[in-house]
Amino acid sequence: MPDPPDPPREPRDRPDRLAWAAFTLIVVPALVRASVTHEPFPRWSADPFARVEPVTWLGPTLVLGLDLAGILGAAIAVTSRRWAGDARDATAPLLAVLIGVGAVPVFLHGRAELAHLLVGSGWIATLAGAVGLAQLCRSPRLRRLALATLLGFAGVLVAKGVVQVAVEHPLTVRAFEADRAGFLAANGWDVDSASARLFERRLRQPEATGWFGLANVYATFASAALVGFVTLAWAAWRRPGDDPAARSWRLGLLAGVAIAGAGLWMSGSKGGLGAAGVGAVGVAGAVLGLRIADARRRRLALTLLLPAMAGLGLLAVLMRGAVGDRIGELSLLFRWFYVQGAARVFWEHPAIGVGPAGFKEAYLSAKPPASPEEVVSPHSILFDWLATLGAGAGAWIAAAAVLLGRVGRAVQQSGSERPQADAPDTLRTDRAVLCLVALLVVGASAVAEWAMATPEGSIARLLGIVAWLGLGMSILRGVGGPGLALAGAGVAGVLAAHVQIEVSAVWSSSGPLVGCLLGVAAGGARGPRVRRLSARSEAAIAGGVFGALALALALLAGPRVARWERALGAAATLPQRAAALVRDLQDPAGRPGAAVLAELAALTGIAPADTPDALEAQLASLFSQARRDAARHLTRAGAHRPRHAPTRSAITSTLMGEALARHDAGDPDWRTWARRAVEAAEAFPRADARSTDWNWLGTTHLAVAEREPPGSIEARAALERAGDAYRRLVELDPYGLNGPTRLVEITQALGLDDEARTWAARALERDDLLALDPLKGLSAAQRGELEALVARP
Repeated sequence: MPDPPDPPREPRDRPDRLAWAAFTLIVVPALVRASVTHEPFPRWSADPFARVEPVTWLGPTLVLGLDLAGILGAAIAVTSRRWAGDARDATAPLLAVLIGVGAVPVFLHGRAELAHLLVGSGWIATLAGAVGLAQLCRSPRLRRLALATLLGFAGVLVAKGVVQVAVEHPLTVRAFEADRAGFLAANGWDVDSASARLFERRLRQPEATGWFGLANVYATFASAALVGFVTLAWAAWRRPGDDPAARSWRLGLLAGVAIAGAGLWMSGSKGGLGAAGVGAVGVAGAVLGLRIADARRRRLALTLLLPAMAGLGLLAVLMRGAVGDRIGELSLLFRWFYVQGAARVFWEHPAIGVGPAGFKEAYLSAKPPASPEEVVSPHSILFDWLATLGAGAGAWIAAAAVLLGRVGRAVQQSGSERPQADAPDTLRTDRAVLCLVALLVVGASAVAEWAMATPEGSIARLLGIVAWLGLGMSILRGVGGPGLALAGAGVAGVLAAHVQIEVSAVWSSSGPLVGCLLGVAAGGARGPRVRRLSARSEAAIAGGVFGALALALALLAGPRVARWERALGAAATLPQRAAALVRDLQDPAGRPGAAVLAELAALTGIAPADTPDALEAQLASLFSQARRDAARHLTRAGAHRPRHAPTRSAITSTLMGEALARHDAGDPDWRTWARRAVEAAEAFPRADARSTDWNWLGTTHLAVAEREPPGSIEARAALERAGDAYRRLVELDPYGLNGPTRLVEITQALGLDDEARTWAARALERDDLLALDPLKGLSAAQRGELEALVARP
């Protein structure tokens, strides 16, 4: 028998100001993060002394601010009930409490390292945004508007992808080929290193990545949009009506299918294509589930539908692991390695995990020996949470399961929704909100990337916003309740499957958008009528948890990250001016030479150079001044984040750069600067030093040893200290290649031939383990030298 009809709802589905504010605070920050390149190490991702790189405004401080806005939006959403009528939802406080419990390990790890708070804030914002938007989307009107806004955003993503594949990729390849050595040096890579080879391989793949930087993450949203638009178009064509307006919005939905399909094709992602297939299965399963006659069985089948879709993604990884290397496919095999490593990490740290930013380091020793990769995530949200949060992950897994179950409830309850014609003023308001959100997001994206603007990129943004509005208007005009629920099931099916094999849900720029899409899909479900607490108490619990999380993040992370980022900006100012002057001097089409020389004289306090030798001396003086100034500000930045390896590396390399420049100039004071560089490298806490710390310390000692007279006491001492550092590296990274190969060089220089042969044999063993990705291994020349060393009597 069919379900009994729901109690009558309020006749007017009119959100109040708090609901509109919550909607804006959740949706706009998520879309801004997905449309701006995020700069995790502002101004220092590339060497500021070597290249003048345009930067975006979206550094960690602003990213944290966007996270806080999303969490506050969720707090408002779960406390604003006046507009919701009788559609109360008693699961909101439960979900909020589960999110709060799961966040405890984030704050415990964040006391020692700010990176855990910065990564964890995005994860909290993702879950909070899902709950908040699910609460708001109990309103059919807001559910339709949210789906129109989020799916329409595919127009901007695809426009960006077209520019990347057709324009930016060829230009980047040509620029790289014109100055390969300089390009690699700016990133700190040797020309013949594995890092350089891997970068070049990625560079030559013409893939659409959007602003995410990863083609597979881009494919998550292209696949979700494709399944969503296919479902909406199918539902729209089944509705009666053949007037010109109906034909136009139906064609708009078909255009959405074509646009999203083009985005998926440009990504080149096989996983994205498979996720689209899972989403289609989810839609078909929802349609079949609605036909089950027995009400209880129908409810159970639809509630379990989306968790089963998540299981399909993980099942694909497990089945690929069972096959092993008997077939040539490597993508899922590598993910099987990640899952094994994550399980071992959880087993070793079951209480609170290794922290949101700690997986990469832990994976080095926990991974299977055959795994050739070093990853920051196991590419499965389930195992990511288990490894990084420990037992706290259970609360977040339960929250995600409840949200996925609500998607099926939304499909079930959509059958009783009767389509209602929208009042003209309602449709006008919704269109205005859609336009406002699109303008805010694209405008913020353009402003944040103003320094990186190109004519092609500006045209792409313009065409993208036109496509966004066209697709969104088609959804607003042509989609009813049941169609929205089925589209939500398809979108959620894509997400549930793909986040088990990709990082989309935990990636900084994409996670909150994943949460928003899941929240819209779950928003059609109405909660139970029987409640143990009053509506006011439930709202206070849910809102209080989200408010407390936002306040804790703001107090613990906000001031520290802001001061750190300001110090980084100050440190890069003079190096960037020096690099810009060198660029202008080398570019005959640039500024007049007299103006450049005058600026150089003003910066150094030396009269304008009139000979090449004088110019070279003046530039050397400027760069020395820039290094000293940068080191001072970087040291201040390091005080705010003492465990941040990139900051410490920047301090050390800047001090060592000054030491090497003085050494080349014959200045005996170079050892003073070298000693300061070594002290900076040794400043990491020794009790919990990571492989990155020991690697950098060994590299610093080697740089000193190479400048000391060969065979001198100072050179031997530096080599011995470098050897100690690399031996610790080998203990923490037992399958890595860098430690053994460096130790071969060091022991040979110290005359320890037997030990050198031992390390050469270990390096060859490590190289054999990299058979699945030979580019990460030794070059033919390097391997030949090691084999000759091992064979030497």
